[in-house]
Amino acid sequence: MLLRRATAWIILLMLLVWPAAGRADDRVRIVAAEGLTWHLAAAELVVLGEVVVEYRDFSLSCTQLVVNTEKQILAAGGGIVFRQGDEEISAAFLRYDFATETAHFEQAFVVLEHEDLAGEAFLTGTELIRKDGNTFVTQAGLTGCDLPVPHYQLQAAEIEYYPDERIVIRRVSYYEGRRKLFTLPVVVISLKESNWETPKIGHNPEDGWYIKTTYNYFRNPAWLGSLFVDYYQLRGWGLGFRHQYELSSVLPATGWLYWYAKQNGWEGQPLSYHAAIQVTPELAPGYTGELQGEYRLSHYRERTNEEWGLTTRLAWQQAAERVSLSYQALDKNPAELFTGSVYQQELITLAYENLPRPDLRYALSTNFTTRQRVGLPPEEPSKFIQGWVSQTLPAYTLNVKAEHKYNPLVASDEQKPAWQSYTLLPEVRLTTRRLQFGRTTLPVTATVSASRIHEQPGDHTLMRAGGQLNLTGISRRIGAQAMLTTTGSLTGNYYDTNHAQVQANARTSLSYAPSTNSRWMLTHNWTGRLGISPLTYDLARPTHNLEARVDYLRGNWRTYLAGGYNLLTSRPEDLTAEAVYRHSRQLYSSLQFGYALADAAWRYAKFSAAYLPDERHQLKTGLSYDFTQEIWREASLELTQSLSPLWKLETQIQWDGSYGGRLVKGRVGLTRDWHCRRYQISLDLVRQELWFELLFDLFPNERLRLGATDNAFLVDVELPEGVLAR
Repeated sequence: MLLRRATAWIILLMLLVWPAAGRADDRVRIVAAEGLTWHLAAAELVVLGEVVVEYRDFSLSCTQLVVNTEKQILAAGGGIVFRQGDEEISAAFLRYDFATETAHFEQAFVVLEHEDLAGEAFLTGTELIRKDGNTFVTQAGLTGCDLPVPHYQLQAAEIEYYPDERIVIRRVSYYEGRRKLFTLPVVVISLKESNWETPKIGHNPEDGWYIKTTYNYFRNPAWLGSLFVDYYQLRGWGLGFRHQYELSSVLPATGWLYWYAKQNGWEGQPLSYHAAIQVTPELAPGYTGELQGEYRLSHYRERTNEEWGLTTRLAWQQAAERVSLSYQALDKNPAELFTGSVYQQELITLAYENLPRPDLRYALSTNFTTRQRVGLPPEEPSKFIQGWVSQTLPAYTLNVKAEHKYNPLVASDEQKPAWQSYTLLPEVRLTTRRLQFGRTTLPVTATVSASRIHEQPGDHTLMRAGGQLNLTGISRRIGAQAMLTTTGSLTGNYYDTNHAQVQANARTSLSYAPSTNSRWMLTHNWTGRLGISPLTYDLARPTHNLEARVDYLRGNWRTYLAGGYNLLTSRPEDLTAEAVYRHSRQLYSSLQFGYALADAAWRYAKFSAAYLPDERHQLKTGLSYDFTQEIWREASLELTQSLSPLWKLETQIQWDGSYGGRLVKGRVGLTRDWHCRRYQISLDLVRQELWFELLFDLFPNERLRLGATDNAFLVDVELPEGVLAR
């Protein structure tokens, strides 16, 4: 017996055992630290002690394991830790079906982390089932407090989690400690992008008091929607609905039908509508298709806006070839558009692509467009055809492209077009890799092109030949303390009208570090463009200047001095300097100034200081003066002061000296930590409002705010985006 157990332990320690789910490449690996028993008649493997199981992308550790190799069932107990990716689940019992890839946990505990959460959230459940990528939890609890009895908690009878779609929580209750405050029958959290309003209560002079509520109904994943009931004290009721119906149950396709209708709160206005449909049919192998339609009708005061759109796509792909055909149509209400705006448009596009080899690509596309504009006669269809060939070789990439355009323009006479543009525009472009000279690779790439271009409507076309050299960068060390770096480019174009254009730019920097405490840098910049003809659009003003900067670091001091000289105007540019001094590990100050050498006048001066001993004690201040306008430009103060382990004082003040001086920001707040939550009392000095705010540490962007001014009371409730309840 001892020999049999030791032999089996050694075999399983090295490698295991059977292919799961009928796939020979999906092996299950089990490592046992103590011993095991193999029941041949029952086809069961029993392992006791520390056990580690690895399968595909998850691992499991436990102290008790039973595996039935015929039924492909794994049962585990005792200190279960299930890891998959970044997720970790602890449980008292686990049953895993390899055939259906279903995991069934009992007494589960999960630590949740998400980019929208400021910390960790803790999920518990009597049962947790994961199947087909979805998760179902019964008798669940969710909190951001890690105490045995949380300060606050959400408890739900059921949670259904569908990744990238929604979370459905049934019979959810909110608890403060052990006291239940309220219960909601269903809460639905949408995980898709949505622009619909979240529940909100507030007050403003335009609407008066208002409440916006959204009630979700959920029958099944193929039938769901929402009802809207909004009320504005000064505008009246706003009503609406939203419904989505999956079409896969009635069509050999996937897709959805969506309706939305809502009254916007203005008394006497009819409903606004929005309907959309999307269908993706199941076609023969190699074919894909899609149909999208949309209709909108909206009313705003006495204006009506109506529009619809339609898009269809059909594609065929086999091996390296692909053909696609699409049709788009758009129709808007011309009465609501300006003269010349497009209110009707149709676009047909046909495209072909072939990749016979990884380095070779052929493509051809064509489209026909018809447009109708407000206040103008009908237009003739415009046509566009483009074809290109691209080949990538080790030394260069060659592109050959041709465009064929036809653009009509309708004059006041509806019988004839004023002009027609009917042109063929070919182009050949060759782009090299970094050039080789013998066995040396140069930091230079080159581009050569030739093409016909169409400059202006009604004008003749031009032939253009162009070339470009790019200096990707040359760095050369001069001794042990200096470095020279150069980059630049040279571009030239020649036209068949005997016109030419040349443009170049170059940047050279010399860096010198005489010691570890200092660095000197001198930079030369030059940019120029020259038109070898009287064509004014080819002429550009060049730039040519020198820049110098000196950095110095010694002890607690860090300083720099920077300036420049314009070689075209022979005038010095502004001089800037900054000195930073660290008085201690918690305190530092800085002084910065600007000086105009050409005018021999000061520009500005800035002073800042910061005292940062820890997160609960911080002080930042700044002050700047504008010598040109002779005003104090800005003054600021930020203070965070801990008054006790639970209370904290925060002050933010910013003053702008422009236009006679004004207070830009002014806030004084008193905050108390309240067991995973905080409440704040703050005074807004700019808006002259007093606010009381309740915030949860786990959800930093959601809060409840109550405010008051001299003559109004303010309420603002911000719930998580997409959280809707009924």
